[in-house]
Amino acid sequence: MQPQGCRAPAVYYHFKAKEEIVLAVLEPAFVRMRAFVSSAEAASSPAESAEIAMRGLVDLTIDERRVVATLFRDPDVERIVQSHHDVRELIHRLGQMLLGPNPDARRRVAVSVLGPGLAHAGLDPQLADVDDVVLRDELVYLGRTLLVAAQAPVAT
Repeated sequence: MQPQGCRAPAVYYHFKAKEEIVLAVLEPAFVRMRAFVSSAEAASSPAESAEIAMRGLVDLTIDERRVVATLFRDPDVERIVQSHHDVRELIHRLGQMLLGPNPDARRRVAVSVLGPGLAHAGLDPQLADVDDVVLRDELVYLGRTLLVAAQAPVAT
């Protein structure tokens, strides 16, 4: 006997469209993101803001691997997320905390690498055997290293 899953009619009884399902599944992650973005915005310096935002993103990546996988692998989900002003604004606020004031090209590239890099590490099957505590520590270390390196002057 095969296990019974949730069938589409039962799901669509509660949700009228795929968009509502996606947003309901992602809402707990967005609640967490709102909390750490607000904490980052309240920090006393841009460096502290970036650290809080980066750590929050690492924690979210580790704790919500399935949600992160959904966000980065399904173009429909990306379209749905991007179509909602509140979510776009939250992602923009997160980006601002990571970028800091007046970001140069190096900082912009570093932040561009950071988000997808964290997500990939959380999803990478080659890292599935790495303990969550170890993975979290390594991602925080490497995220911090990337952000600090982005502050160094460009060699000429």
